[in-house]
Amino acid sequence: MTETHPYVVRLWTDKVVTPGENDVWLSTDLPQALLRDDSLGTLDVRLQEFGEDPKLDSLLAAGGNSAPDLFQTTTMGLGGHVARGNVLDLTPYASRLNVDTWHPAIRAACTIDGKLYALPMEVNVPVVMYDKRLCDPAGFVVPRSRDEWLTQLDRLKAFHAADPKFQAIQLAGKAWQPLVSFLYENGSKIAVRDGDHWRGVLDEQPARDAIAFFRRLQGYSTARKDAEDWADPTGAGSFLDAFTGGRTAMGIQADWVYPELVRKSPAAAEHLGAFPLPGLTVGTPAAVGTWGAVLAVSARTEHPAGAVNVLRVLSTPTWQERWADAWEAAPAVVGARNAKGTANPMRPATIEALKQARPFPQVPGWSGAALKDYAVAVLTDAMDAPTAGRRANARIMNEALDATG
Repeated sequence: MTETHPYVVRLWTDKVVTPGENDVWLSTDLPQALLRDDSLGTLDVRLQEFGEDPKLDSLLAAGGNSAPDLFQTTTMGLGGHVARGNVLDLTPYASRLNVDTWHPAIRAACTIDGKLYALPMEVNVPVVMYDKRLCDPAGFVVPRSRDEWLTQLDRLKAFHAADPKFQAIQLAGKAWQPLVSFLYENGSKIAVRDGDHWRGVLDEQPARDAIAFFRRLQGYSTARKDAEDWADPTGAGSFLDAFTGGRTAMGIQADWVYPELVRKSPAAAEHLGAFPLPGLTVGTPAAVGTWGAVLAVSARTEHPAGAVNVLRVLSTPTWQERWADAWEAAPAVVGARNAKGTANPMRPATIEALKQARPFPQVPGWSGAALKDYAVAVLTDAMDAPTAGRRANARIMNEALDATG
């Protein structure tokens, strides 16, 4: 399918908020790239504040000139759009979008019920970052398994025992992305589809084992058991405040945090090391959840072929690398080497971790909130793990029902 007459594709995407970066290229270079690819095409780019327009769902449902043909969302938000029938099935165009070059985990995150619904523009996974100035004097050795990780944390705690404010790792109680990794590594699926409905499985034994490990790991941290680490790792009182304070040996974050670390504390960045989350098996990284920004096509676009032409341009290594550089993230394409990633000491750990990555639960309305509640309830002894798991299961089911109407 091709466009036979001049057409205009409306793209809604987030403003680039990276310090020192501008997003003029989205409104200038990208439309020119489309024109070179298809002389009939015109791209109209609307740059929006970070996050989806609250009116997006109703606009997509109605279609017409007020709605975008292409829009940015996340892998976590994609399931809801699919469930509401708002996005185009891109499976027929998969080969044109170079899907075989994508990291398998992010491809899986863009695929729901066997159908492809989005083009990934970046990929994120949690990895462990550590301060060599605190770790090396203690004889720290990069761990190859969970057991070795705990041994090294004990070593750090003992070596720095004279400092009451030292913490072997910064891990707040609501850090649900690392918790996802522990759940996956212990064999929990978090949520499963049961006919037309979703149900959580956080009351089952694999989840209990995972939350027990999370609780043990969080015990090495002085962070509050009911605090956020991931909502904004860079603000006042944030993860980076703790990590750059000279008394925190480790943390768990995605590698886009490294450029923020450089801006906040060049000295800390200079002495940064990183490794994938260790797994249960020696030498094999843990399973991790992956997420990222994606572009989807409205199911009611009048120019599906034109919208796919834009995605085809953006699926090339050149544009994947350019987008990832602007957002200081890892490209979704295997082997892509964006300039900022090359200088990031966390990137090799990210690439290694991606080999064991899988999507977050593709539950419509998924936000991680159920896992935050689950973790806080167990960490604060408000509930035992099975009871907290059953409550989290109910929230997962209710979020899915709310998201699908």
